[in-house]
Amino acid sequence: MLAELRRTAPPNVRTVRAAFEDLRPGGTYDLVYAAAALHWTRPEGRWSRVAELLEPEGVFANLGGPFQLADPAVEEVVRAADLTVHLARR
Repeated sequence: MLAELRRTAPPNVRTVRAAFEDLRPGGTYDLVYAAAALHWTRPEGRWSRVAELLEPEGVFANLGGPFQLADPAVEEVVRAADLTVHLARR
């Protein structure tokens, strides 16, 4: 999938292939993307690490895989967005 992205992405898109734990803070990204893999990372410091890796207006995308949100307000928004996505697919 990464090879396909590199083949088709605009030249200004820089991709990084690395284990989540190997990415060093200091380099920030517009997008941090996990495809059914976030649950394989170490839970200690997971979310603070995501935050450190993102640009101020960056996006974190977690597609697939199990998750449990600790903040009820965030969970409500995520569930509403997920319902919207499922309804749009019909």
